Amino acid sequence: MSGSPFHLPRPRLTDTLGRASVATIVGGGGYGKSALAAELSATLGIPTITAVLAEDGSSAAVLMARLRAAVTALGLSDVTAQLGSAAADDPAAQLVALSAALNGQSVLFVIDEVHHADASAAALLADAASTLPLEHRLLLIGRGLPAALAGPDALGDRAVALGITDLALTAEELRALAGTGYRQPLSVHQAFDLLDATGGWLAAVLLLFGGSLVGEQNVDAAGIEVRSQGALDALIDQLLDRLTAAQRQGAIQMAHLPLLDDAIVRAVFDDGELLDAVRAAGLPMTGAARATMQFAGPVREALRRRGAIAVQSIERCVQHLVERELFSVCVRFLLEYDRPASAARVLAELTSRQAEELDLAEFAQLVGDIADAAAREHPRLLLNLARACEVGAVTRVRTAALARAQTLIEAASQPALARELAAELARDLVWNERIDEGEEMAKSALDGTRLDEELVRARLLDVLGRAAAVRRDDIHLARAQERLEIAADIYRSHEEWTWLAQVLGMLALWVQAARGQFDQALRSLDDSLSAAPHQRRMRGLILTFKAELLDQLGRADESAECLIEAEDIAAAVGDPRLLAYTAWDRARQASHLDEREQVLAHLATVEQYSSDWFDQSGCCFLSDAADFCDRVGLIAEAGVYLSRALDHPLRDEPPLARAQLAVAARHGDPEVAERHAQRILAASWFEPRDRWRCELFRAYAAARRGDIDVAARHATAAFEHAAKLGYPRLPFADERTVTDDLLAILGEDERLVAIAATEETSPVVIKVLGGFRVTSAGRPIEVAAGQGRQLLKMVATAGGAMPADQAIELLWPDVEPGIGANRLRTVLNRLRESAREIVMRDDAVLRLAPRVHTDAERFEHQAGRAQSLAAQRSPEALPVARTALSIYRGDLLPDDQYESWSAVPRERLRGHAVALLDICCAAAAQVGDLDEAVRCLQRATELEPYQEERYLAAARYLIRQGRRGAAQAQLRRARDVISDLGVQAPPGLVRLERQIGVVTGSP
Repeated sequence: MSGSPFHLPRPRLTDTLGRASVATIVGGGGYGKSALAAELSATLGIPTITAVLAEDGSSAAVLMARLRAAVTALGLSDVTAQLGSAAADDPAAQLVALSAALNGQSVLFVIDEVHHADASAAALLADAASTLPLEHRLLLIGRGLPAALAGPDALGDRAVALGITDLALTAEELRALAGTGYRQPLSVHQAFDLLDATGGWLAAVLLLFGGSLVGEQNVDAAGIEVRSQGALDALIDQLLDRLTAAQRQGAIQMAHLPLLDDAIVRAVFDDGELLDAVRAAGLPMTGAARATMQFAGPVREALRRRGAIAVQSIERCVQHLVERELFSVCVRFLLEYDRPASAARVLAELTSRQAEELDLAEFAQLVGDIADAAAREHPRLLLNLARACEVGAVTRVRTAALARAQTLIEAASQPALARELAAELARDLVWNERIDEGEEMAKSALDGTRLDEELVRARLLDVLGRAAAVRRDDIHLARAQERLEIAADIYRSHEEWTWLAQVLGMLALWVQAARGQFDQALRSLDDSLSAAPHQRRMRGLILTFKAELLDQLGRADESAECLIEAEDIAAAVGDPRLLAYTAWDRARQASHLDEREQVLAHLATVEQYSSDWFDQSGCCFLSDAADFCDRVGLIAEAGVYLSRALDHPLRDEPPLARAQLAVAARHGDPEVAERHAQRILAASWFEPRDRWRCELFRAYAAARRGDIDVAARHATAAFEHAAKLGYPRLPFADERTVTDDLLAILGEDERLVAIAATEETSPVVIKVLGGFRVTSAGRPIEVAAGQGRQLLKMVATAGGAMPADQAIELLWPDVEPGIGANRLRTVLNRLRESAREIVMRDDAVLRLAPRVHTDAERFEHQAGRAQSLAAQRSPEALPVARTALSIYRGDLLPDDQYESWSAVPRERLRGHAVALLDICCAAAAQVGDLDEAVRCLQRATELEPYQEERYLAAARYLIRQGRRGAAQAQLRRARDVISDLGVQAPPGLVRLERQIGVVTGSP
């Protein structure tokens, strides 16, 4: 074999990559490299992310697609989710996002067959070599380096390139391999003879050993000069001679397949023993048993030269890959064997779910590799790509796909496809505010749909519903609701869960909430959350929408629970839009609580994460920011935000007009405020839910002008309209300061006396999970320290009711009953004075008032529901469990953990939390979301540390990810638990310890 054009001394390999004993496991020409990666990963205790490049197209886009696929295969779901936020058509941006998403986690990147990299992939690798963070390592393996990587300084300090010469074995390593691996001791003379015969090439050495062609006395007797290609062919021929004629032909056919395992070999050849026979003959394979395998690189090439693949083998292989939903592998295979029309058909026949689950960048690359002649036969592949882009809002790729589809789909000969295309084009027109054009296109297509085109009809109704909702008047909103509900029913019947989640969110926000149907909107948002439980980014967005609505309705505690979960998701997936939306909602909450500094801080965070979403929603954000600042008295800041909203290129009139009214009414010119209110009420886009707010600001502006009668009339109208919506407390919830000021000014008016009194009955929430806090509409109610505070905790912890005698015994265990009763009466009176009537005495029982609720009560209800659904194997169990866990922010009353009355309920609630985490873990593991599964297990072990099985489960998932160091830590914790309990170690623990080399009892 000729030497590599680049050479790396072995000390450089070990210095750069770690203490790996690479000498006895690596080999050139494509064989032994998986063993190298495994050994390095094991030694360093870090995951290995491997991309294998191939002759059939190894661009930068393909390289990143294969790296992303490797990330997904490892179950690093947090990283996968964050990569989805980067530009799908920009490999450099994806590389930056990949490095950032790893967030300090050390990873070994292995790029195999690097000699196949084209100029774009080589440039990307050169950039990676110079910009990788310190904790990462990059290993490039191939027969040679592309020009961009061949320079002396091109690879930097954290990258290593290995060629055939670098991977060659020395005579000493040959002796070690023969003696330890094959129990065939070699003398120094024999080792040098073998080295001379093989050139140190591991593939040839293992062929010799595996083929039993050498022994202790006849190492040089093979007479094979493996420095030539003919020598390898001779070795392979000798191994093939061990097979039957049919098996030899099978081995040749197998070399053409894109992957090898028992299932695919059985499917293609109807022979369940062929793979075992080929392996037993000694033909070298890479990959582990029970996983995907392939012939060693040079062996595969040599076998392919012996015969072409049969048509029947291609057809059976394709059928099997499609059944396993390995669509990218299948399409690459078809393109390699010049079957572009068949490749186009595979992509055209994907369901929407299958299309969404493909790596988007690779999907786009595959579609791009299919010429128009083939795509014209199956143009639906372009529609599938466009729809997959919609989930992540990848607008440029979607637009290009639809534009190409327009050139390939002929309306006259393909009317059904033309209607599908029209639905997507109309959807984009409405989104880009070309409402009339989009509506006309959708209506025309809808008129031509047939009865069997239900999904096309649903997409068109979806578009028409959105178009009607944008017009915002009550007639159009009613029309929009009807269309969107029909679309939702069709999506549900066809199990199109992503489309269902989207349309339910649209129905809730653009229609039901706009019409003031708040309870219906909240139910639709809950249905949307249940529709696609594993799509974390979508769930996070829906949670922010729900949080916004709940906050405006005065249900601040529930809103905060939604945002807690949304923020957890945002942190995990790193989506700038989601990070911005959660901060946007936090700013709204802070403005309702009159927290000035928090308002400014959260608004700054929103702008920090400004990205593509700002082009569409920037005016709405700036208008809201002006409103929030003005609400807390930051008048100058409000003026700046309002000016920016007016200058935004895409004016969003409703939120801008509402902000102008609010700013003018609170602190500006009252006459201007009145004009803004009248303009809103007369606008075509006026939403019914806005009437109470317009009337309230008209009342406040009139009061500031000194026109008390007009102010009273408008204030009464504001409360009447709020009551019609089913939320009479809306003015208190959304505009507390303005409402309080108005009622103070108009307190003599009989119509408003009863309204003012309703605020005294507003809901109260007692938080006992993770701490103690009492709030009303999100505002704290101070409960003085002492026996009254303790009594409130006890009743809340007891489920809202407690016998008075029991309370007396707990508070004053050594006093006479009569004295205790007097003391209890005094405590209740003092509690009523400081915190209104929160605890009531009902004969011999103390109860929380009807308007008072606890977070523990809500948590326990949702936890019970989730566990019941899980027992029924219902898919709704997961979203309900997640909702419940967002309420559980810690143990019950951690400051009272030594109180006897708190122990039993604390353990009960903790047990519910652990059960919910088990539900979430199982669901995450089922879909390969190993990061989430490990996170759930770790949180569960924090709550219940003496169940060693959860440590073992976490270790198993971490081993699958290649994170051996983290797995070892979990096993050591399991050992500590077993030691504390004084029980025998389970066999599963011992097996895992042996598997990854944990030293029992080590620190």
